[in-house]
Amino acid sequence: MVDRVAKEGLAYQSSAAGNIVFVNRERDYCELRGTYTFAARPFHGCLKRSPDRFWYVMPQNGKPETAYITEAAIDAISLMVLHREKNHGKNSVYISIGGVSNNAAINRIKKRMHAVLAVDNDRAGDECRRKHGDLEHILPTHKDWNEDLKALKYSVS
Repeated sequence: MVDRVAKEGLAYQSSAAGNIVFVNRERDYCELRGTYTFAARPFHGCLKRSPDRFWYVMPQNGKPETAYITEAAIDAISLMVLHREKNHGKNSVYISIGGVSNNAAINRIKKRMHAVLAVDNDRAGDECRRKHGDLEHILPTHKDWNEDLKALKYSVS
């Protein structure tokens, strides 16, 4: 999946710091993630031209019917893979808003289509779900969708 988003120009590794950079098709939002696995405080940052911008990936071409809103690009990718494993989410878009405080992006998305909050299973995620109580939500079993995917992959191996 990471190869696919790289081939589509939606992610690359920065030559300066080695961070992974997720950039949207419109080139008005990017999310940077540190790649040092054991960092005490992993690097994370977002750059956007306006507050309502976000990063997204879809399993197929066409107009999506449902938007799954996650906190991070890696979680959007992980949730898409988990849904693919269950043959679910074919007409969906998986969106990273770069953290739960991006209310402008959440509001923009929910005006356009059916939106489902798929933010982290933690205190910040709880607050986001409370703030956007009008939205349906799903919870990862672990802290986030990437942790759920890793747990699934390790249990199958």
